[in-house]
Amino acid sequence: MINVRHLRAFLALVEHRHFTKAANAIGLSQSALSALIQQMETQYSIKLFDRSTRSVEPTAIGLEFYQVSRKFLEEFDEALLSLSDYGKLKRGRVAIGVLPSLAATILPRIISEFREQYPSILVNVIDAPGEEITDLLRAKRIDLALSRTLSSRDIDVTPLFHDRLVLVGNLQTLKPRGRTLAWEKLTDEPIIAMASGTTIRSLIDSASAEASVRLNIVLSPRLIPTAIAFAREGLGSAILPSSELPGYPFADLPQYELADPSIRREIALMHLRSTELTPPAQAFASFMQNSFNPA
Repeated sequence: MINVRHLRAFLALVEHRHFTKAANAIGLSQSALSALIQQMETQYSIKLFDRSTRSVEPTAIGLEFYQVSRKFLEEFDEALLSLSDYGKLKRGRVAIGVLPSLAATILPRIISEFREQYPSILVNVIDAPGEEITDLLRAKRIDLALSRTLSSRDIDVTPLFHDRLVLVGNLQTLKPRGRTLAWEKLTDEPIIAMASGTTIRSLIDSASAEASVRLNIVLSPRLIPTAIAFAREGLGSAILPSSELPGYPFADLPQYELADPSIRREIALMHLRSTELTPPAQAFASFMQNSFNPA
């Protein structure tokens, strides 16, 4: 069976016109190179070289085959180089699904720092609700998911940090003595809650039901930056996830801990157990883990 080794021997002999020189050029013995050429000619019953005591010249068919095989080997070598670059993280891409609340807060800093270290790796971000992110992961449309921790046999979970729901903005009806507010106190306060269907809204609805309070929801944006902008304009106080981690963009606004109940969620990095991460995806996963849990 003719293989790449035969083709490299053939190209070397065409280019050097001498068995010893050609063999030395590709690191073979003269007898080994001669055997490879003979195997090619025997298998296809065709003469590729005219041999004499002084020279080795390719036949017309040999010259024609040389052009084709050289192009093939150039493309083959380029493919191997590309494969090597992926392994060495000199190129590649990673797709990650992220909750909108995280995409608008902590993720930009992480991606920026990651690209400083790996400038040739493209990071594709899809911000979507938690259930949609899980569907994308199982459909293999994304490599990684950064979302609320999911308990599932088919998904590998690496917890990163906890965040909690807080009230953000200048209060209009309440004058608390400290920085903690019970949910039941929010009855008359204008509230900016995220849109129905989002992970944050489901937590808000669950907490208000547990506290037996009917919130005065005046605005329901889908995006975190919109909610923050509304709160800055005094249109209400926004219930948003917060954390001690850097990157949350509302440090200039008053924040109040929400209690009775206190809602915390665990954020994890996830990927399918059945799918081995590509080198770029593994690099991004390791980078993110180290960002939250430095050694």
